[in-house]
Parts: sequence; structure tokens; C-alpha cells
Amino acid sequence: MLMRFLVLLLLSAPVFAAVSPTVTITAPTSSGDYYANNGNPIVISGTAGHSSGISSVTWSITGGAVVQTGTAAGTSSWSFTFTPFAYSAVRSHTTSRFYSVQIIATATDASTTVATLNVTLEDILPELAIEVPTAGLVAQVRSGAPLTVSGRVTDNTGIQSVLWATTGALVANGAATVSTGFSFDLPSLPAGQIDLAVTARDLAGNVTVKTLSIQADGADPSLIITAPAATGAVNVATATPTVSGTANDNFGLFQVTWAMTGASTGTGTASGLSVWSFTPTLNFGSTIVSVTAVDIVGRTTVRQVTLVYVVGAPVLNVSSPATTTVSVTTGASLPVSGTASDPDGLVSVRWQVTGSTTGSGTAAGTTSWSFTSPSFAVGVSTVSVTALDATGATSAAVFQVTATDAGGGMGGGGSSGGGGGGGGCGVGLGGLSALIGLAFFLDSLAKRRRG
Repeated sequence: MLMRFLVLLLLSAPVFAAVSPTVTITAPTSSGDYYANNGNPIVISGTAGHSSGISSVTWSITGGAVVQTGTAAGTSSWSFTFTPFAYSAVRSHTTSRFYSVQIIATATDASTTVATLNVTLEDILPELAIEVPTAGLVAQVRSGAPLTVSGRVTDNTGIQSVLWATTGALVANGAATVSTGFSFDLPSLPAGQIDLAVTARDLAGNVTVKTLSIQADGADPSLIITAPAATGAVNVATATPTVSGTANDNFGLFQVTWAMTGASTGTGTASGLSVWSFTPTLNFGSTIVSVTAVDIVGRTTVRQVTLVYVVGAPVLNVSSPATTTVSVTTGASLPVSGTASDPDGLVSVRWQVTGSTTGSGTAAGTTSWSFTSPSFAVGVSTVSVTALDATGATSAAVFQVTATDAGGGMGGGGSSGGGGGGGGCGVGLGGLSALIGLAFFLDSLAKRRRG
């Protein structure tokens, strides 16, 4: 009976399963996969634990030429150094070498647990290229603004980071944004020489460095219009004048362009750079021509000249009087009229009298005009008529007027019977007036005497 009880007690007792120790790799990574430089030592460390205690932590490495084994330093906190085999100097550098590192934690009760770290040993450098602002070694840019730098970066293991640093006129550093490539913004650039270094590091620690010399331009190009040489508005007698000049820049010129506003419009690029020229086509009237010099970093300088296309002087005709010499009676006025025309447009028709008679004024009308002169005094006067167009061009017509006192005459003569002759006398209009006055005086005197 007692034996039966003991058997039942043994059968009903709980069975306790053995608990394996814990082992964790914390360095160089806890992810289970690690990329390492070719031939560089790797420190591997971690922790282990068990209720009964850890008696040892050993390691075994497969891959490479031989299997390597050893015992880590420490138990609950352990570490060891693994030195992979270096690549052969004749290797083609196109593939990686793989190692499997197993960490075995053994508890005091002899139970074990294994943790694995996969190590990829490679010496392939990241591919790195600066593409913006230039793929070359020197970039010439304008100062006073931030500069975006971007490019291409790839690696067979993956990119850990892309860092940048500048020296020279700008001292700064930072980390680039990495996706399919890399990019970062330099702060506002001072004028001068700036040296940029970009460093790409892959997951194995391999490093590639690219450099770029940045020349920041702080000066606008110089620009001079030499023809037409006059400043302000310049009258030209052709629809296709040549505009020319010079330009210069310490970094180099990119182009010289021109644009027209006003009576004429249009844009274009001049021929030449340091010595440039172009031939615009003008309409009648005033055109503002703007010339722009652009250097290779985009800095600009603008100069302007106003070209006034003048077809010619107005056409002026005096219809009345029809001759260039006119005689009038003293005290008389002279009606003057005519026509004028000009493709630039007429502004006014003015007149002036000089000589024995003076005066001036503006005629009524322009294309068909007229005015009445002042009363002419005795003598010779000159009448000038001037037409003014919208460009300032003028034409003039001149004629002379001679004013004299009015004059006349009368005559007599006859015979009676056999004989005799008579004479006559002639009296001018002025004398006739005096004679009439004398008659009135004598008549008045006779009346007083009779009275």
C-alpha cells in the first residue's frame, strides 16, 4: 500500500523543464548583421545570464581560410576581439567575404544558448560624385545667396552617412540628406575662395571623399555703350543703327543681350562679349534700348540708350503768298497760309516777322495752317514760317515784304482857237489830300468873311 502511494506521488509531481541561459550581442551591433573593413579588428561584446550562473562564454567563427575558436573574457558581461583575414592583394575587389560568428553561453548546469552575428568583410569604397553646382573640380557661383550641393552616392553595403565641411571664406560643416543621392545647402556665401569636402561612409566604414573648389563672385560685370556715344536721347537717321560697346568681368562673361521698348520692341543677343555689337530695327519715334551684360555666375549690369528714329525734317509749303517777294501798302496786313507734313507727326507751325516790322506767333493748324501778319510799316520785312515735328526736326520758309506809301497822279493839257498850248500838273495821293484840306480851309474862311 505504501509503495503504491509513493508511485502515485511520483507520477503526479510536476516536471520542471530545463531553462537555457540567455546570451545577447550588444556590440558592434545588435541587429545580427555587421559590415566591417577589410582586415580591421572587430571587438564583439555582450551579456549572458542563467539562474545557476554562467560557467563560460566561447565563440566559433566560420568563413575565411579556417575555423577560429576561442573563449571570451568574462561571463555575465563578456567580450573578445576578432581579426578577419585580410583580402589578398591580387583580389579583384568585386565581392565581399562573409563570416558567421557564434557566441555560446554555457550555464553551470551545462545548458547552452547560441547567438549568431553575421559579419560581411568588404573593402569596396562608396561611389560618390558631386554633380551640382558642377561635376568639375571648380564651381564659380555668385555670392550673397545659399548654394545647393547635390550628387550621386551608392555602395554595395549601404550608405551610413554623407558629411560635408568647408574652409576658406566660409567655415561650416553638416550632414547631407541621403536618399537616392545626397543633397545639402551651404549657407549664404561670402565672396572669395571656399573649399568644400564631401565624405561618404558606407556600413563597413569605407570612406570616399570628393572635393570642390567654390569661387564666389561678389562683383557685377562692367558694361559701356560706346556707340552711339551721346547720353540721353540720340537722333538717328536710319532704321537699322548699330549699337556697340565693351564689357568685362573678373570671372568671365556669359552673354550680352538687348531689349527694346517704346516705339520699337524686340529682344536679342549681341555679337561678341568683351567687344559687342548688334543692329536693331527701329520704328519711327523714340525707342529705349536696354543692354544687359551677364557673367558666368549670373550677375548682371544694365545700361540704356534712347534712340529717336528721325525720318527727316517736315515738308513745309507756303501757298499764299505765292512768291518770295511781296509788295504791300504801308499799314496793310498780309494773310499767309500753306501746308505741312511729317511722318513723325507735327507739333506746331510758328511764324516770325523781322525787319521794319516785328512780331511772332503760332499759326492756326499744322497740316493745313494759316495766320495774318501784323500791319507792315514802311520798309522791308522778312517773314519766316517754321514747322516743328515730334522729333524736334524743323523746316522753314522765308519771304520778303516791302511796304510803301500809296501814290498816284493826274495830268492836263489842251488848245483853243489858233493857238496856244497848255501845260499840266500832277499831284500824288498825298498831295491830293493836302489840296482837299486846303479847299475846305479856304471855303470855311470865305464863309466867315461873308458872315
